Amino acid sequence: MIGLSLTPVWAVRDHVGWAYAVAAVVLGCGMLHLSMNLLGKRNDEHARALFLGSVIYLPIVLFVMVGDAAWSLLR
Repeated sequence: MIGLSLTPVWAVRDHVGWAYAVAAVVLGCGMLHLSMNLLGKRNDEHARALFLGSVIYLPIVLFVMVGDAAWSLLR
């Protein structure tokens, strides 16, 4: 998932830069941590944490991507 989330950095180099790449890696590591917690202990608490993490992860990643693209267009 982390590697796949870095695809826009190489696919649209002119618009998505290092701010998105750093955010994608950091947030992806957080999602990986939550996923591994659920894998280790399958209970409602860890499942809820992973669900909440994904609800938070997606908007932040998209916001950073759009912000990074807007910043590159303004330069």
